[in-house]
Amino acid sequence: MVRTDSGVNLRLSADRVAEVILQALSELKYQAVAPRFCDTADDQWKLAEWYPENLLVSQRIVHLKRVIELDTDQAGQYIVSIRNPLAVDAMRGMLIRERFHRVKYLYLQTLSSIDNQAAHQALITTSLKDSHEKI
Repeated sequence: MVRTDSGVNLRLSADRVAEVILQALSELKYQAVAPRFCDTADDQWKLAEWYPENLLVSQRIVHLKRVIELDTDQAGQYIVSIRNPLAVDAMRGMLIRERFHRVKYLYLQTLSSIDNQAAHQALITTSLKDSHEKI
């Protein structure tokens, strides 16, 4: 039995099925929710904030990067407002891959406001390895 997006149930014999693709409920929710948001920094941030509840990390990163592309100043306000210690690993990864020093600085500001050992270690490692004088 297959249920389509429009709610129709289809019964197929096994020999008529070429491939079975299962989607997580959170992915289906995303497909329903995402089109309701505009391509503005504010809406992309709202969409990115929807993801932690629904465990869609890769989509969240896509929307956070879009916030930065649309409005770096506003993105900075959003980024530095992050205080969750669970964000440290993701933030450290983005910091390592980030090529724009201004955005790196925002990540560093955010990490400095999170009081745990992983955040402190990320700050120390970055300051020792990054050749840019402000970093």
